Amino acid sequence: MKTSSPSSLNIVDTLFLFSVSESTKESAGKHAPLAYAELLGVLNDARPPLGFRAADLTFAVAAVDPVSDSQKRFLEALTRLRINVEGVDFRHAYVSTPRAGGVDRSDHSVSSLAPNLCYVLGLIAGRMKPEAVVVTGSFDVYWPLMDFVAKRGGRAALAFFRRFLDPRWSQVGLFEESSPIRWIDLEPHAQRLLGIELGSPISSQFSGPRGLAGI
Repeated sequence: MKTSSPSSLNIVDTLFLFSVSESTKESAGKHAPLAYAELLGVLNDARPPLGFRAADLTFAVAAVDPVSDSQKRFLEALTRLRINVEGVDFRHAYVSTPRAGGVDRSDHSVSSLAPNLCYVLGLIAGRMKPEAVVVTGSFDVYWPLMDFVAKRGGRAALAFFRRFLDPRWSQVGLFEESSPIRWIDLEPHAQRLLGIELGSPISSQFSGPRGLAGI
């Protein structure tokens, strides 16, 4: 950590990134785990053209099984890369529904780490010249990011593989020059990040994160 009160962060959703890796099994015939060291490099290179400062730190959230040794090793690997990582019990990442019991047991595997991402975003919103590059395909962070930029005077960018984004990002004009939320497409860096070239867009096959991340 470069400062005790960081104001320029990378905020990473490992659950959505894991889902991208899993989706390559069908298109490429093999699992393509994401290279987080390379991700840090891509984000570092993308910041100056957008007028962003170098990141004070990178914060990642991962949904994990607390008793899984392999997932503990994943958290340790991120820590070795100097990524501040929060491991969330995967059962706590299930999305609640407005019905008795709070969780739809028929669709129990739908998960989200967006609340954790937005909480971190809120922590830095009141600091001097806050900046955030958020790595996720989730649309759930849209309104917090808009508030961060429009009302808190911050700078924000969304970074992800374009074909794997929630389509609502296109509907709100993310890819337009006038968008207050800047855009970093990870797709041109697929070989570097995933070790494979992505074929034709397969966004219709991608339904977002449904299971554990970071295995």
